[in-house]
Amino acid sequence: MKEIVANVTKRPSVLPDIPYQGKWNMPGGRSFMSNMLFDAGAIYPWNEDKSTSYMPLNFEIVFDKAGEADIWIIKYNTPSDMTYASLEKEYKPYSYFKAFKSKNIYGCNTAYSSYYEDLPIHPDYILKDMAYVFHPDLFPDYKPKYYKRISE
Repeated sequence: MKEIVANVTKRPSVLPDIPYQGKWNMPGGRSFMSNMLFDAGAIYPWNEDKSTSYMPLNFEIVFDKAGEADIWIIKYNTPSDMTYASLEKEYKPYSYFKAFKSKNIYGCNTAYSSYYEDLPIHPDYILKDMAYVFHPDLFPDYKPKYYKRISE
């Protein structure tokens, strides 16, 4: 996957996940997740950060740094799939993000996805899903296993 996306001319910026218990646990710029996002062909707004652990950030900091991100990928665990309406109902300011306005949010419902089970053994599966989300034109016949565009 890394080789396939290595020469892309446009790397979309990406915002990962949503807050948990009031804080956005954003991956550090040298973290495994930051590296995966880069390898999948994206720009991560905190890629210049030198930490390898997660940074607990408030909404305002995240919005200031990643409010204009092209794509938003969210992992969540609920009985039903996330929608734009449910996301906005959860917290109205989510609707201020560029990715929300442009309907460019992808969700991975871990209630029925094997994301966490596969990550340590097959990060390549997840990397391919991410690469597909960021560059679908490079994978015309691929059917994503984890992430799918959330619906209205």
